[in-house]
Amino acid sequence: MRVRILMALSVALLLAIGATTAAAAKKQTFAASQQLCENAGGTFSTKANSSFYRPFCEKQGVLWTCNSYTDSTATQALVQSCFGDGGQAARTDVAGFATCWKNP
Repeated sequence: MRVRILMALSVALLLAIGATTAAAAKKQTFAASQQLCENAGGTFSTKANSSFYRPFCEKQGVLWTCNSYTDSTATQALVQSCFGDGGQAARTDVAGFATCWKNP
């Protein structure tokens, strides 16, 4: 009887650890991109509705946006940072605005 209880507790503990690890793995941070954006004078966000290109990007899987950045030399670095974050496309055709997409 004790063995069954211990086994059940062990399984429950392993499942809880696995669920916690999976939840932590899903939350992606973009620290390097955020720092790059803010150093360029921009406002960083991971919310899709913050994109300058909304509503055109609603179904594109926005990873992050960098709005109103003033250092134009940061544009190419933001594009590369997007790819490094797992993005498949970055839109930067309007000066000072960048959006990184997962699904172009």
